[in-house]
Amino acid sequence: MRFAVISDIHLGPRGYLRGVPQKLGEHAELLLANFVERMNSEVMPEFVVQLGDAIEDAGHDRDRENYARVIGLLGGLSCPVYHAIGNHDRVNLAEDEVLGLIGRKPYYSFLCGEYRGIVLCPHEADGKPCVIDDRQLSWLERELMRDERRALVFSHVPLADQPLAGNVWFEHAPDYALMSNRAAVRKVLEDSGNVVGAMNGHTHWNRMDVHNAIPYFTLHSLVERLDEETPTGSYGVVDVDGESIRMRVAGRAPGEFVFSNSRGP
Repeated sequence: MRFAVISDIHLGPRGYLRGVPQKLGEHAELLLANFVERMNSEVMPEFVVQLGDAIEDAGHDRDRENYARVIGLLGGLSCPVYHAIGNHDRVNLAEDEVLGLIGRKPYYSFLCGEYRGIVLCPHEADGKPCVIDDRQLSWLERELMRDERRALVFSHVPLADQPLAGNVWFEHAPDYALMSNRAAVRKVLEDSGNVVGAMNGHTHWNRMDVHNAIPYFTLHSLVERLDEETPTGSYGVVDVDGESIRMRVAGRAPGEFVFSNSRGP
């Protein structure tokens, strides 16, 4: 099976970090249109997952307009598209507004042949910015045990432990980088025995981390700067074959990550 992922589109104004233009959101619309064209004409995935932070927050009305624009552009895909919610998507928009635009619940599952896709949605709780609460954890456990389908898990925020040294966004803000209760979430995934892999965005780089025979793939932002006028244009194409999974990152910051888990008899 082949599917594609795209993340941190940040359609909207430029995002600055310490006075430097770091997210080149003005390029997002053209890059997204090119992505849709390539998916339809060349890659032809079974489905696409948008991993969150579709917009760069700029005020309620503009955010709503930009979010709807992202949904509309991705609606041109010839395959189903599924959306995860990111932190920037909810700065000025209420969660109900976002859900109305994507036509989904905050967390949900979908089927694709012999696989089940599971989309998670972190919340803020007890002063922690990114948490999968107990109710969602219980739901996740039930979804993973519904049948024998292999599962692919999607979230905006990483579920793996990541060393953040050198990360331009989170080296000095680690509490905002990773899912606060990621170990508890991973235990649910591990106990099920059904998870092939997990995908996320948020930390704006490409990497693969492995915990207890489950690979966790992080995808770069579509519009992260390479220089002041050049965005990465990143997106991922993922091939799954049994216990093997490969993500190839296209764009100006390419990468390839492969994981194979031979379980044996």
